[in-house]
Amino acid sequence: MSLLEAFLLGLIQGLTEFFPVSSSAHLTLFKLMLGIQDTETQVILSLFCHLGTLLAVIVFLKQDILTILRTDRKKALLLFLAIIPLIPCYLLVKPFKDWVFNPNFLGFGLMFTGFVLLIGHFWRLKIPIESSLKKRVHDALYIGALQSIALIPGVSRSASTICCARVLGWETSDAVRFSFLLSIPTIIGGNCLELFQITICDAPKDFSLMACIVGFITSCLVGLLVIRFAFSILEKGNFKPFAWYCLILGFCSAIYLNY
Repeated sequence: MSLLEAFLLGLIQGLTEFFPVSSSAHLTLFKLMLGIQDTETQVILSLFCHLGTLLAVIVFLKQDILTILRTDRKKALLLFLAIIPLIPCYLLVKPFKDWVFNPNFLGFGLMFTGFVLLIGHFWRLKIPIESSLKKRVHDALYIGALQSIALIPGVSRSASTICCARVLGWETSDAVRFSFLLSIPTIIGGNCLELFQITICDAPKDFSLMACIVGFITSCLVGLLVIRFAFSILEKGNFKPFAWYCLILGFCSAIYLNY
């Protein structure tokens, strides 16, 4: 684990996390192209990179977070409900982890993300101007269910959640903000789970705290620069460029990884 690897992984994470293109897929492709084995040490480094962009989200949405914690119980409830589908889906995927996380399927996951973005761009349900709490509760569960599909490598969490909310009739800016807020408990829970699984095994011998710090700082600083720009682009609702990017990258990746 070199400091250059850590810097490059942090850079890729910071550049891609806030766009609906699957940052995890980009990290995996980068490692595969450079022949970097995805050992426990590399997993820890990736977790630190994700924590860096998580901090960027918290800083960017600090006012929303404070409002939710203090007064907005409705949104807090919706976020909680949106997390629930992850639990049974994770338990269902876990026995097939070796098969599902096979890099050979990464390109197909990216192409699936491209199709999801096209659906989110063109298709929206008509809903009443004033949405009831019951509908919002149902929407949160649907969004959480779509987020669970992002357990499959190459499938973008933000693409799934934002497009699902848009199809259900949400304003794009509300869908993007909700997706970013939902990423906070999702990433915290996922990282804690990964770290727990690693700590119950033998600690990696080539672990480098300095490399993890470099990855964390890089992803955080780059994320802080990118997130505002990404939000302003996404709230316009034009997902076609991202869709075509994922379709082309996914197609090329599928050929590269399978032939």
